[in-house]
Amino acid sequence: MPFRCLYSAGLDNLMMAGKHISVTHIAGSVTKFMGNGGQHAIAAAAAAKVCLKHDATPTQVLENHLDELKETVTKLGGSVGHPV
Repeated sequence: MPFRCLYSAGLDNLMMAGKHISVTHIAGSVTKFMGNGGQHAIAAAAAAKVCLKHDATPTQVLENHLDELKETVTKLGGSVGHPV
């Protein structure tokens, strides 16, 4: 699940996890049944930490701090086997 699915395209400071991720109606039915809500929560929490550390938006984290986000997710016990 790409990291960009965990934050709002229209609001700079809104992230979400679980069934409430940001996807189109086409992708929605597939992602709602995946057993990865916990992974979403870990990624969103890690991203919030990186946002606070760098005073950045989720988009800026994706563009400028993706490696740090991946490291933080790993430290929190999450998996980064797929693109963050």
